[in-house]
Amino acid sequence: MGSRGYRNLTTGQVVKTIKKGKISFTLSGFLFDYRKADLKAEAVKSLSMLASKIKGAKVIKVYGYTETDTKSAEIKAANLILAKDRTVSVVNFLKGKLKGVKYLTYGKGGVNPVSITNQALNRRVVIEVSF
Repeated sequence: MGSRGYRNLTTGQVVKTIKKGKISFTLSGFLFDYRKADLKAEAVKSLSMLASKIKGAKVIKVYGYTETDTKSAEIKAANLILAKDRTVSVVNFLKGKLKGVKYLTYGKGGVNPVSITNQALNRRVVIEVSF
């Protein structure tokens, strides 16, 4: 079925993708500050909106990504930890809104960039929802 921009923001975006009976939401550019795993105010607003749209979900997988403009092995290792911490922040928030859901988290680090010119867009989570 493809993907479409679900909601555009001044510094980021939410993109909804539907494939093989699963719905994915990519939230980028506004969830986290640089090197932080705490949800920003914009993230709380967007995740609240998203939670209302995915009530009844059975499984929610959250994939976390970080900036990609690094060459150091130490920074890459730290980015894996940061990506995992970001997924945990998102899941902890969603657990407060959606009960009876199986949550899975995957810290991916700096792989699969969505932008090479705007690293803030690479600070993202992909939320895959199965009903």
